[in-house]
Amino acid sequence: MNTKNIATSRALVAVATAFIVTLAAAPQIAAAGGDQSALPAQLPNARISFIDGINRAARLEGFPISAKFEMAGKELHLSVYTAKQGKEVAAEQNQLIELAGDATKVDWAPQKEVFTDKPHIARSAMHLTIMQQSQLGLVRLVGKAQAKQAGTIYSITPALQHGKPGYKLLTLLATGKTTESWIDLAGQPMP
Repeated sequence: MNTKNIATSRALVAVATAFIVTLAAAPQIAAAGGDQSALPAQLPNARISFIDGINRAARLEGFPISAKFEMAGKELHLSVYTAKQGKEVAAEQNQLIELAGDATKVDWAPQKEVFTDKPHIARSAMHLTIMQQSQLGLVRLVGKAQAKQAGTIYSITPALQHGKPGYKLLTLLATGKTTESWIDLAGQPMP
């Protein structure tokens, strides 16, 4: 093989590798909600508080199992996952829902999505399962955590941390930076 063919072959391998890496990363980017870099600057524009949004979702569509402010394109949205039939009903008998809408409107009017796709069902079933292990709902968990740390909590997601159930919190600090922390089922800090 001559030098020109080797260079061409290497270039094709590099392009193919970049394409495969991009395809492999796409689900993680989509799961993370896309580009969230504008979120810290947009969060002060929310017209509904995090707690009020969680409480409103509970009144509309059942037991809240996770919540977050996120960017949806250029709009600041509040998204709350709920279990329509409540905390005590298993995921396979429950209707798992997302309520999401523009958080900058005076009257938050979320759109409802009943999950039918495997990734959303799996994720929300895990959220419900972890919530079923706690005596506290999202509002009390956020309240307990907020009392112990500076900044504004804008996301609470049930998940496993080092093999133990807990809640991942994202907090916006006064500096404009975001921090991640974890609390256990009782709302106490996790290592």
